[in-house]
Amino acid sequence: MSKKTAILAASFGTSFADSLELTIGAIEKDIAAAFPGIEVRRAFTSSVVRGILKESYGIETDGVSEALEKMINDGVKRVYVQPTHLMKGIEYGGLVDVIKNFADKFDKIILSEPLFSNEDDLERVISAITGKTAEYDDGETAVCFMGHGTETEANKVYAVLQDRLWADGYENYFIGTVEAEPSVNDVIRTIKAKKTYKRAVLEPLMVVAGDHANNDMAGGGEKSWKTAFEREGFKTVCIIEGLGQIGAVRDIYIDHLSAAVENDEAFKAVNTENAVKTTAPADGKYLISAESDSPMFRIKKAVLKVNGGKMNAVLTLGGKGYERLFAGTAEEAGKSDISITAPFTADENGDYAYTLPVSALDKEIDIAALSVRKKEWYGRKVKFISSTARRISGTGGEAERCQE
Repeated sequence: MSKKTAILAASFGTSFADSLELTIGAIEKDIAAAFPGIEVRRAFTSSVVRGILKESYGIETDGVSEALEKMINDGVKRVYVQPTHLMKGIEYGGLVDVIKNFADKFDKIILSEPLFSNEDDLERVISAITGKTAEYDDGETAVCFMGHGTETEANKVYAVLQDRLWADGYENYFIGTVEAEPSVNDVIRTIKAKKTYKRAVLEPLMVVAGDHANNDMAGGGEKSWKTAFEREGFKTVCIIEGLGQIGAVRDIYIDHLSAAVENDEAFKAVNTENAVKTTAPADGKYLISAESDSPMFRIKKAVLKVNGGKMNAVLTLGGKGYERLFAGTAEEAGKSDISITAPFTADENGDYAYTLPVSALDKEIDIAALSVRKKEWYGRKVKFISSTARRISGTGGEAERCQE
């Protein structure tokens, strides 16, 4: 493994050890899987959290400056920093300042984007959290997510997220914050003005389910969200799970990091042994970028399986408008037996995934999609980009599980 390039996963951190590995740890593992051969290190921006972890659990974690100093001493020349923050708030701003101080100490140091960085991120998070809580959306339950909140301009993302939820038809979903606006009282007023609900489901809109989730949201104190809702007559259900436990959310961080390095030829050179170079890559499983010619056919994730020189792909789409896919043109699909087309399988996040053969990389191939609503086949063009491929595993039983 080369020590010339490294990835630093920078998080606020949490003093709840169990949630730490389920959330931040899971993000770090996904980063390592997406960039095999590149070392992934951890840093927490909160000195308070680092102190509690050391005193309570014997867990020692570097701050960002410490982690970067160690990289210099270890001969690292290029660093890609992936924050697990939700937005460009105070913590992210502090991270920017630290990285500026190290700008001349590495050949390159690049800071990637936090979770909420563009319009697509918002929609992907909405899809993730509504899919995860769909069982509670019964028309009689208010599904409420508690964000942290920030004093900076970035706090407006909560209002934008709320508007998007309602615009997308999720009228029973509500967003609030623990340290900014909208407050829990604002959320309760909005809920009571909208309609009569019998129950409220409370869940953190935070990467980890730590102190805020366990105490400010689900605790028994007078100022907790649970107490506030019960005081107003709601039956409450508290879900103590962080966003980092949702695979679709972790994918957003991976995509941001991939975008940060995709044009860096030196980074690609480090991963030469893991990159797919030909139209017949070695047997195994790869994460790979796939481009579509239509905004109505948005590919969220593509996993390429190669076995005996034959290629198949599992495509996860950003919508539920297609019942089946077919490797070929719409005309060919219409003439084919339906049994040889690829039906969707709902993954753990409720997204539709399809498995179909791939005839070539780095050039457009025909894929037909059967509309759920109109029952018609539509022709699409998809290109799998070999230079973006990163090996996940080799052959064998593990390689057969493509949607893990």
